[in-house]
Amino acid sequence: MTMVRYTSGKTQLEMSDELQRFVDRVVAETASKVVDEVKARTKAIFDNARREWPVKRPRITPGRPPPRRTTPHSRDLLDHAVDIDLQRGTITGRVWNTADYGKYIRPIKLGRKSAYQELMAKPARKAGKELAVTLARELTR
Repeated sequence: MTMVRYTSGKTQLEMSDELQRFVDRVVAETASKVVDEVKARTKAIFDNARREWPVKRPRITPGRPPPRRTTPHSRDLLDHAVDIDLQRGTITGRVWNTADYGKYIRPIKLGRKSAYQELMAKPARKAGKELAVTLARELTR
């Protein structure tokens, strides 16, 4: 029986081949579920932020044509992605706004609170906590 040794800092772990195969199988089964869940949660946060993102409406003056927009709304600059880093063993869902001023939008509709905080950061933190519980449940099955 061959033993596999893992070392990280002062911690050492030795596993038999059989245990290593079992751990690899559990991680592979769990990882696909977790990746799917991270993708779904990230997409849901993005869709909600895009739908609820505040956009200033142009003033319409009677007798004058509406002003032309030369730049996109900050809502149109929202984007999302899921990054998987196999070397570090991390799965990261990200939602961001490429508008420089995106973090500073504080609409009346949200009680003058940051749209970035209310529509992206807070839901992401909540989803992270829920995903941690889900992952713990999956691993203990």
